[in-house]
Amino acid sequence: MNRSILGAQGKDWKRLRSTMSPTFSAHKLKHMSHIMDWCSKNLVDLLKKRYDEKGEAVFEMKETFSRLSLDMVLSAAFSTKVNTQKDGQEEPEITKNAKLLFGFSFFSPLLILVMLFPSLGKVYEKFNISLSKSAPIKYFREITSVLMERSINDPHSKGKVDFMHLFMESKISENAAKNGAEKGMTKDEIIGNSMIMILAGFENTANAMGFLAYNLAMHPEVQKKVQEEIDQMMNEKDEFDYEAVNSLKLLEMCLQESLRLYTPIVGNQRASQEEIIINGFTIPAKMLVFIPNYALAHDPDYWEAPFEFRPERMRDMNEVDPMMHQPFGAGPRNCVAMRFAMLEVKMIIAKLLHSFNLEPTENTPKPPLELAVAASIKCKNEVELRAVPRS
Repeated sequence: MNRSILGAQGKDWKRLRSTMSPTFSAHKLKHMSHIMDWCSKNLVDLLKKRYDEKGEAVFEMKETFSRLSLDMVLSAAFSTKVNTQKDGQEEPEITKNAKLLFGFSFFSPLLILVMLFPSLGKVYEKFNISLSKSAPIKYFREITSVLMERSINDPHSKGKVDFMHLFMESKISENAAKNGAEKGMTKDEIIGNSMIMILAGFENTANAMGFLAYNLAMHPEVQKKVQEEIDQMMNEKDEFDYEAVNSLKLLEMCLQESLRLYTPIVGNQRASQEEIIINGFTIPAKMLVFIPNYALAHDPDYWEAPFEFRPERMRDMNEVDPMMHQPFGAGPRNCVAMRFAMLEVKMIIAKLLHSFNLEPTENTPKPPLELAVAASIKCKNEVELRAVPRS
């Protein structure tokens, strides 16, 4: 995973970024949006069936959206339909291993040491010390290897826009990478970046879906306005596609505010390439700088009532300081899959709100939610929501 875009530096990072960026173009996302729509429909159908059989459709937020998000990334990104969302189905191995991989503590001594002394990373690598458990890493490496083979041997691969096919089209040798190739990915880099895509889809995107659903359930007056916007869009376009979903301005505002209130990543880090002076403060060369996303997003000097859900503050994103609100990072190294993740979240929430009213149950905690910090920020406890069919 150190060979992924998250771990790469210097020229290697620039090569990976220039290779991966076109994968997330509007043209390719338009094709993927139809697969996202199919995955979202599976969840809507599941909740409708549960309501018809039991008289109510109660679901646990984290588990439900994790499975859905995993379906989306495997289907849209890797042309592999798994549909992990069926009731009564034993938890798939892929979700078990994803949970194991994200189970490490943010306060792990190994993690704290490498954050305080970045040079220890090379020591860890030399002695094969990992911050994550080895079994799930091996599992996901095997999955991505299988996906690579499938992409190579697929007779219908021409014209496909899934990530694995696009990654494989960019494959170069290790020698080419070492000799300064400007574009392309080696086999290990393809595996590493594929693993990152799968795992980010499972954890971070699923958390973003759940937090937005929770915020709308706890603010029914806002939810009603979003539903009116969706109904109007459907009257005009009659389908959930790329253009339709991205036209939902109020839904976009709600998502941005939800990402601020429950920032998926506690912080980002950057390493200075050379000594630089900013506002009289000297940052030495190779210094690791930590950007506390969550703290910035809740700073009362910049946000009025920072722990309240107020979508109206995201009405004009040009007026929002991008340094105070950076759920996907900022600058050239921001999340390369940001547009893909945003489309995923908006697609599923739009589909859900078109068919259901989302409501809290008697067990749903009141805001603000109690959070836990691990590989990402997530709910400390399980959160139930109820989906009630709209009349």
